Amino acid sequence: MLRVAGAIALVLLAGGLGGLLGRCSAPNILPQQVAEVETEAPSGDEAAESHAALPIVPSQPPPLYLYLGIGPESVWEAIEEEVAHAVAVGLHRYIVPAPLFWDEDDTADSLAHLKRILALDPEAEFMLQLRFNPPEVWFDTYPDARMEGVAGDIALPTPTSADWLDASRQAFDQLHARLQSDGLHTAVSGYVLQGLRQGQWQGGESLDRSAENTAGFREWLRRNYGDDEGLQKAWYRDDVTLDGALLPEPSSAEEPVSAFLRLKEDAPMIDYARYRATSVAEAIGALASHVRNTAGESPRIWAAYGYSFEMADSSNGHLAFGALLDSDLDGFVAPVSLTSRGIGGTGGYMGPVHSAMAHGKSWVIVDDTRTGIEWNNETGQVDQMRGLRPEDVHNVQRRNFALAAVNGLSLAWSDPLGRGTLCSDAQWT
Repeated sequence: MLRVAGAIALVLLAGGLGGLLGRCSAPNILPQQVAEVETEAPSGDEAAESHAALPIVPSQPPPLYLYLGIGPESVWEAIEEEVAHAVAVGLHRYIVPAPLFWDEDDTADSLAHLKRILALDPEAEFMLQLRFNPPEVWFDTYPDARMEGVAGDIALPTPTSADWLDASRQAFDQLHARLQSDGLHTAVSGYVLQGLRQGQWQGGESLDRSAENTAGFREWLRRNYGDDEGLQKAWYRDDVTLDGALLPEPSSAEEPVSAFLRLKEDAPMIDYARYRATSVAEAIGALASHVRNTAGESPRIWAAYGYSFEMADSSNGHLAFGALLDSDLDGFVAPVSLTSRGIGGTGGYMGPVHSAMAHGKSWVIVDDTRTGIEWNNETGQVDQMRGLRPEDVHNVQRRNFALAAVNGLSLAWSDPLGRGTLCSDAQWT
């Protein structure tokens, strides 16, 4: 019994000393607890001291947007209801797509959706999503500008293509002129630049084997190493030249290009990943500069970029974030993290939001929560999925709202397909 008692005493003593040492050696970084409300309100210095001890809570909600995906399958009855909800709570900022004009003879009224929203909300401000992927027919004239062996039958441009960049600038100029002629430019408060795979500036699942991309890679190597000797030293090979360097082959056909590579054996792949990210960032920066010069200083310019935390593939094109922090971009747009984003999950960011903020850039979190609500084409009304409790959905939306509010970010409530996922009085309440 004495031995047992002695052991217990030693454990208690060790725990007490450990706690004391921890208090003395580590700063208190946890939020302070809110004290119970006093029966009599303090005054003077006592009130100031009491207030300073409380945790800092944002006094204003984050800047809010309504993100509406508008396409062939969208339902305008549902979109109009969502716009009515937004107007009722004083939300007048909308993120909507706007087609670029790749053909100067295009006379279709592809901006009719902007006019339709303005009819419902005369105070509407638009952030226009611009997808800089040309239509497939464009590549008939510029076949060298198309990625090769990346996305199957999907036509995507090679970021280093001068023809694509020139055509992209002209396509934006056409859109800007159309906005002015239709009197819509005063309602445009900014642009979201999109492109490549899924519009998210991602590379393909395999390397772009086009001649244009190979030439761009060689030029990048020349800028970095100067001569053949520098390249041979970097790649640990004496048979490679700047003029003859080829895109690297993955070590195994079954293994995708991963985030972790071997310094010596995978030196060419490491350089390709650097080149890939640099070429994407340079293309985004060039487009942002053109939009700024054409549209002026007033509109804000964002990019759907920065998903680096969600991607293990080192050649995805999102690893040159630092280069865009010095560009004409005003900020970035990304959804809530795909990891643990559902009911009961922690949510989180896809990219380095605080690095962006530290460089004066803004960040918009897109809340594309699956609400279980969608337009039913057969019944002609909005239906709600059975078995999904609205309160569970609302808690996920509350979490995403708090994520933006506490960290000084913006938040966009999203109906990604324009099919009524936000058609709910309870959600807007």
